[in-house]
Parts: sequence; structure tokens; C-alpha cells
Amino acid sequence: MINQKSKTLRDFVLRITDKKGNKFIIHYGYDMSNKHSGHYLKASINGSDTNSNIGTLNKVKSLRIPAITQLIDAIGRDVTGTPENYTEEATKLLSALESNPNDKNLGNLVDFYQAYTENEQKVLLAFIEKYTEASPRAREGVLSRYLKTRRVTLITNQKALIKALRVLYMKGAEINETTYMPKICGHLDKNPYSHYYKRDIDYIRKARVNLYSKVLKREYVSVN
Repeated sequence: MINQKSKTLRDFVLRITDKKGNKFIIHYGYDMSNKHSGHYLKASINGSDTNSNIGTLNKVKSLRIPAITQLIDAIGRDVTGTPENYTEEATKLLSALESNPNDKNLGNLVDFYQAYTENEQKVLLAFIEKYTEASPRAREGVLSRYLKTRRVTLITNQKALIKALRVLYMKGAEINETTYMPKICGHLDKNPYSHYYKRDIDYIRKARVNLYSKVLKREYVSVN
């Protein structure tokens, strides 16, 4: 859960006018510390109240700024990229697909597990089939094993997100041949710390070490 008073919360604001003349004021940020990691985004469009409802988030996504889209997709996930109530939410999504097997429910599972490559989707489909055919008692073990295998990818994606947000801050977002630059605000603006990005990556590395040693119980493997 995001703590707005956290000293490790990175807050930014990005003001954009899209090609239709709509004016966006986008407030976004993240915290990679162990105690209250998370992500947020809220926006005001054409002077509306700042909010983070689904309609607003979809309009922000329509700007097609990759790092911002990744951030929105990461809302509700911690420093490891794992969603809140991981097992419970996975069970609900699997149940929804089983009772109503359609592309939307399958897509919800793909997004939940961030299984976007062709091979990942093949593995996901194989898991769904195995889970569906398993007895109610066996399903817990099938799900637990698959959840563990996805966690390595989820934390790798988390690092990629923070890198993408860093690039966005350094190079800005180009909309309709105009470049818009984010600005730091909040605690980081009042207490400048030039090495905050390095610290964030270190938080993720520590979380990865902890994931391997305490959850996966296997030898740690680093990533670039």
C-alpha cells in the first residue's frame, strides 16, 4: 500500500496536450521500499477533478506512452510485481474462465500473470488445462507451483518498468511532434536526491534476493 508520506515515494507530474487539444495533468509515482511498495496514477483531464477511475486511466492509456501504460498495469502490485492477494485473485480469475470461457476472461488471466510472449501463453494454457482437470484438492498445489514460476518474470518486469519511467523522465514523451517532460514533485522535489534511481533498482535487487531465498528456495540469479 502506497504511503503518501513515505520518504522513498517518487512523485512526478506530466502535463500534456493531445492531438485533439485535450489537456492532461498526470500525477504518477511509485515506491520500491519493502514496507509500502506500490504504484499510483491519477489525472485531471480538461480541468476535471483529479481521479484514478477506470475511465480516466483508459484515457491516459490512449496517449500511448509505454512507461505510463506499464505503470497503470502495475497498480496493485508490490516491489516484486506481485498483485495483492495473489492466490485469491488468481483463483477468482480461473473460476471466471472456467464458468464462462471467453476471450475476455482469458485476457484477464494473461494480464494478471503478464504472460505476453508466445511461449508464456502456451505454458499458461497448459496450466489452465491442468488446473481445470485437477480435483478440487489437487488444484491448490497446481496453482501454487504455477504462481511461483511466474514470480521471477513479475519481478523482472518490475525492474523494466522502473527503467522505462527513468527514460521517460530523462527524455520525455512525444505527443503530436511535441516533447513533454515530467517534473519531480513531492518529497523528492523538497529533498533532492540525485541517486534515487540507483536506490530504487537496489530495492528491487534486494527484493529479488529475498524472493529466491525465502519463496523459491533456490540459488539467486541476477538480471541486467
